[in-house]
Amino acid sequence: MLQVRIKREDVTRAEERAFGTYVHGVLELFLDKGISLEDAIEEYSLGIPYWLRDGYKESLIEFFLCIKRSKAFHQFLSLLKGAVVYVEKEMLGPKGQRFRLDVLAKKDGEVHVIDYKLGKESEEHISQLMIYYNILSSRLSERVYGWLFYLRPEGSELKRVI
Repeated sequence: MLQVRIKREDVTRAEERAFGTYVHGVLELFLDKGISLEDAIEEYSLGIPYWLRDGYKESLIEFFLCIKRSKAFHQFLSLLKGAVVYVEKEMLGPKGQRFRLDVLAKKDGEVHVIDYKLGKESEEHISQLMIYYNILSSRLSERVYGWLFYLRPEGSELKRVI
């Protein structure tokens, strides 16, 4: 019989990735459909496998309750107010690579790219945003700005980095 050993850190990383996917999915519904966060959580939860649904749904509710109260979330909504907003927008890089932007908002002759992040800040996050900036600024006449939206229950932060 074949035995497979799974390291605990691999399970934790997979759970973190899954939760990150769920957070992105809820925010996509929230922005794309213009529904409340609570309704977005409810709707997104229907797509989570039933054996995981309750635990993840409760975690999403707790997570977004904290996020929703943050100053950063209100800054995020203010940035999007009156903008034409594209969610999970795909674009091609100069060598045919595919990139998926979390949020692209056009407003007042400006383009704002917002990338969601969970956890702590990283230079890799800025590098990723720079790739988006370089592609968009070479194709658009509007001024392009890049933002990182760190979603953390203990203190969310919306940072303009470009």
